[in-house]
Amino acid sequence: MSIMKRAVVPVVCVLLAGLLFAGCTPAGQNAGTTASPTAAPAAASGGGVAFEGLLDGAVTMEVDELRAMKSVERSVTSLDSQGEINECTAKGVLLNDFLEAYGKKQTDFNVIRATASDGYVVEIPKEVIDAEDIILAYELDGKPLDEDNAPVRIIIDNVRSLYWARMVCKVEFLSQAQEAEVRRVLVLESTYADLEKTPYEYFDDGVTSEDTAVSMSELLGKYAKGERADTFHITAYDGMKKTQQKEIIEKFSLKIDGKNAPMLTSREVPVGMHVKGLFMLRCGTTVFYSAQKTPEEGEAVALSKIASDTGLSADAYILAATDGYTKEVLKGALAEWYVELSGEDGAVAYQKGAKAKGIKNFLSVTAK
Repeated sequence: MSIMKRAVVPVVCVLLAGLLFAGCTPAGQNAGTTASPTAAPAAASGGGVAFEGLLDGAVTMEVDELRAMKSVERSVTSLDSQGEINECTAKGVLLNDFLEAYGKKQTDFNVIRATASDGYVVEIPKEVIDAEDIILAYELDGKPLDEDNAPVRIIIDNVRSLYWARMVCKVEFLSQAQEAEVRRVLVLESTYADLEKTPYEYFDDGVTSEDTAVSMSELLGKYAKGERADTFHITAYDGMKKTQQKEIIEKFSLKIDGKNAPMLTSREVPVGMHVKGLFMLRCGTTVFYSAQKTPEEGEAVALSKIASDTGLSADAYILAATDGYTKEVLKGALAEWYVELSGEDGAVAYQKGAKAKGIKNFLSVTAK
């Protein structure tokens, strides 16, 4: 069965990047001479892929150059967001073969970031880079990639289809995650308290449902307007992680109740790019954190865990409510504080044993 679902788009982007690095030849033939790298613009043109992070400038390769390299053809499987296993046969270039021409291997990098021609961005994490072969595929199930997948699609066997990026036009090789230090964490459920809520109708499992949603452009415009980051890092409840550009995120609505909430969803963006069970959304120094994901259903989450999950660290913190109330807490006392969602009082932050005196409508914790 061909894997053509949009959820596979991120992986396709990564695969495209890898294919450009590893060149291919028809099945059964021996490897030919490796195509020589050439300097190129930051983005590929004419259906090629631009690779950044290997030389001083970008390196661009066309699909025909990849086809001239040693190829592999493998039966591969992926797991989509619905838990369905998809199978196909992929042909292309191993990323490690591509990188060999530059004296490198994929494990030299901590992050491999793939960008698709439609603006979709996915980052392949270190644990996948170190453990799995990455294929820059130019054929699926014996056929050249169609316009929804070309020029290259990233294939990684036995991983989530999230990483099977398609329409990859740029691949970046990063020695380390280039992130600013986290300075503020916002409780997601508190940020939309006073935003306009609109009905959101959607079709799922054969049933039409209507829940409530808020505009992400409005939410970010209020709480992340000072951030200069162009990309957002997303983590879902189930552990899925991916990166998306700001201009795409702003097209989403945040579904705040009903099935799979909180959920990033949009009629302007392919379904495969939607995010169910949003846990964390990072933009620059700010992280939006869902307090719905607690250790056990109905339990509070420790502020020290929130700090650990998000990478927030300081000698002292400022706790704030939506009405402007603030309180300073020293690092050593943070573990004594908990956050719990309450239907009447919103998110409540309180010290252990003093829940009645907690901070109602708790909004954020900021490094002092």
